[in-house]
Amino acid sequence: MEASIELRVLKYFIKIAEEENMTKAAQKLHVSQPALSKQMKELENEIGHLLFVRNKQRMVLTEKGMLLKKRAESILMLVDKTVDELNNDELLVGNIYIGTGQTDNLDEIMEIIKQFRNHYPFVKFHIHSGDKYSLLNDIENGLLDFGVFIREYDKKYYEGIRLNLQNELGLWVSKDHFLADKNVIEATNLKDISLVVAHQAINDGEVPSFISDDQIIGTYDLIENARVIVKHNLASALVINKEDYDPDLKFIHIKNMPQYHWYMIWKKESKTKIQEKFIDYLKQYYE
Repeated sequence: MEASIELRVLKYFIKIAEEENMTKAAQKLHVSQPALSKQMKELENEIGHLLFVRNKQRMVLTEKGMLLKKRAESILMLVDKTVDELNNDELLVGNIYIGTGQTDNLDEIMEIIKQFRNHYPFVKFHIHSGDKYSLLNDIENGLLDFGVFIREYDKKYYEGIRLNLQNELGLWVSKDHFLADKNVIEATNLKDISLVVAHQAINDGEVPSFISDDQIIGTYDLIENARVIVKHNLASALVINKEDYDPDLKFIHIKNMPQYHWYMIWKKESKTKIQEKFIDYLKQYYE
């Protein structure tokens, strides 16, 4: 069955999901509660699935409802982005969406954004976090304009510029680990230590050869998950330059590790005016 859902109804649906209450959502949307309730019943009938579990206190999303909310947010963001692009004339007004993994090295990016907005104060920036593959997918689908990634990128599909940021691989240990009193270690010091490594590093074949498969007890996607694992002494973690921001953890440099550079990348295909302006500014900044 082909569904034709209005954007207005998707906005209503998201607001109800946020408020978990039909009456509160109706008040914020400035529509009557009966009309809003009718819209949601019609939406459920059109989709063919129950979207909320209802009781007197709350309206909780079902699994189908959670999926629709995720998709609806992406659809509405893409619509807003498209409208911004269509409305751009001589005055540079609109949004730039940048994706990045969890990193402490965003100071340089923030300085670039600050200087760009001095020239174009009506441009808004939105920073989204995620792993490499989800961010690349969002760039490919037009939900993100740019991505900040460590290591080289695929020049067949993307253009980019190398940032001044660089990092190296090191070891994250708990403060009571037997290596915690060291600032630098040899690769041989890691022998027989239980480790967690980034899931992306395994997918990309970037786990150092001196680490055996038997040492790796698990993987992580977000650095915060690695922090919790190390803090609870489940394992140590191979991470990219994670200097101490938690008093219970210690980052130790490993000798002779390569330096990894960071890149801002974007799709090769046709670009919007606002994207082109930001790319020009990036190139000027790094010249």
